[in-house]
Order: sequence, then structure tokens, then C-alpha cells
Amino acid sequence: MRVITLPAKDPLLNKVNLDRVKRHILALGERCTYGNKFNHNPCWMLPPYRFYLDPDPGPQGQAQWNINCDPARGDFNTLVVGVDGEPLTGAVDFRPNELIRFHTFNWPEQARHDETQRALAVFRRAFTAAREAIGDQPAAPRGE
Repeated sequence: MRVITLPAKDPLLNKVNLDRVKRHILALGERCTYGNKFNHNPCWMLPPYRFYLDPDPGPQGQAQWNINCDPARGDFNTLVVGVDGEPLTGAVDFRPNELIRFHTFNWPEQARHDETQRALAVFRRAFTAAREAIGDQPAAPRGE
């Protein structure tokens, strides 16, 4: 896994934009399990992109404290992106009071610097599509 710390003033991947997409997924998304670490992740499909939220660690840093991804139990400040027909692209961690970090997964080809940059570019394209799809309208809870 490679980790890149993103600039604090990144015009696209900043905490305001990331939080907005997170709130949209929590309000209007579905539940999907994309891997074996968590169950029923909040998710949103915007073909060809797939967005998943991972729960924050527990009070003592336990990674799987909220294994069933219950929004009442904790927050979700990791956004995972995939593209249809490809391995997951990467994730951005944007917890309060921490730096924003992009990381790839353990695919050997993503361990190289150029592939990490390619994965970040794909993530940016997907995130741009998400922002455009959401527009300026606030997310309304499902059923309203």
C-alpha cells in the first residue's frame, strides 16, 4: 500500500467536498459489501464508478469496531472508489483533525509511484463525477 498526503488546500479533495459526498451516500445510497473487512458498507453506484464508505476505527483504534457499518455507532471518514471491471482504485481518509491521505491497496502494480499517481488520477475523475451528479442540491433522506 502506498500513502500520499494530499495538500491541505486541494481544490477538489478537501474535507468540505469529501464530507458532502459522504453525506449524500449516507442519505441516498444503498448498502453493499465490497470486501471481507466490513459488512453492509454505505455505497453509491454511479456507473462506471463505485463509491463505498468505511467506518472509522473504534474509541481505542479497533479497526473492525463497527464491522456492520451502523451509522448510529460511528462516523464514516474513508471513501473507497472502484471502477466497474477493475480492482478497487484507492481510498481517501479524511478524519477530523487529521491530514487527508490517499492510499492504494495491496495490488503489486499499484506499489510503483507512477501507478499510485495513475490511481489518484482515476480517483479524482470518479470524485469529480460524483460532485457533478450531486450538484448544489443538499442530500435529502430517502423517502422524502
